[in-house]
Amino acid sequence: MYDLMVLAHSGQMRKDEVTPYYEHPKRVRRILVEMGTRDRVLLDAALLHDVIEDGPLNDPSIDWATRVLEVGGAEVLDLVMWVTNTAWTDPKPKRRVRKMWDVEKLGRAPRDAQTLKLADRLANLHDATDLDPDFRALYLEETRELLEALRIADYRIHGMLDKRVREFTILR
Repeated sequence: MYDLMVLAHSGQMRKDEVTPYYEHPKRVRRILVEMGTRDRVLLDAALLHDVIEDGPLNDPSIDWATRVLEVGGAEVLDLVMWVTNTAWTDPKPKRRVRKMWDVEKLGRAPRDAQTLKLADRLANLHDATDLDPDFRALYLEETRELLEALRIADYRIHGMLDKRVREFTILR
């Protein structure tokens, strides 16, 4: 699991240009563990949740979905696919359209996929103080829309993310 995550994100950095990107999926997994999750499938999917989206940036010759299936199994691949942005076309639609598609898709997702997506957002907010204020405001609004749509996610992660969004909103 870990090796595939590192391979997919090799050389990629977080927006701060200091932190290796693979620290992000590790943080998502850590959030789920701290929340009390012990489900192996959900924890493995946390490590691999960005592999299909970001792996091709490093090596487009690899079938990343097949690799996730080989390493994690069908249940892990299913969760990863729910949180992967796959509906993009060329040219890529505007951000607002993509995020609308994401909310609509994730609103139909199973509980664990919704929980994973909210843990991903919570991990992203860890770095939000470093974001451009206008982008941060947009990201917080998109996160509020996700919180409204993802009602069957684990109540603990839903509450944690809602609290974090409120804290950032007060800081603005």
